[in-house]
Amino acid sequence: SSAATESAPASPTPGSGTVSAAPPSAGTTPVTAADGAISWTLPCAKPRTQTMDLNKRAKKVIKSMTGWACGQGAGTTAGVFVVELQKTPATDDDAHRELRGLVEQALSGAEKPKHGTFQGHPGISGQVKIRSDSATGYQAVAVGPWLAVFAMTPPDDLSELVDTVRVN
Repeated sequence: SSAATESAPASPTPGSGTVSAAPPSAGTTPVTAADGAISWTLPCAKPRTQTMDLNKRAKKVIKSMTGWACGQGAGTTAGVFVVELQKTPATDDDAHRELRGLVEQALSGAEKPKHGTFQGHPGISGQVKIRSDSATGYQAVAVGPWLAVFAMTPPDDLSELVDTVRVN
């Protein structure tokens, strides 16, 4: 849902921490990242995991970026991207700016995100057309040096993902 904020607990993971996936249960995969700092449940049994390569320009701001997705290509229904910044934003305004910049770069064509909070941390939410045939809803959160974006197609199903997020 694109109603922004305060809808569910969420927080990001540092890419430099460990990433593990527990055995699937009822068609879903619990994921714990950043040495246990964050966990969520992906709505699929076999998510794809990828550490993204960064170009020289991105490395000035981003330390690491990892993604998880359910499905492939046009069949992708859920995704999580976690970015560890080189340094922690000094203020909530700075964190919102970083979130907005990440979403605009990663999800070109995104509508202007709605700002708010997400489990007490700076957050944004909105919708984007990633594929020509359907919209994707997203919620993002900033905690310390980490930014996490949770996305779901269709947008009305976003709560299935973000309602499972826990900051430990």
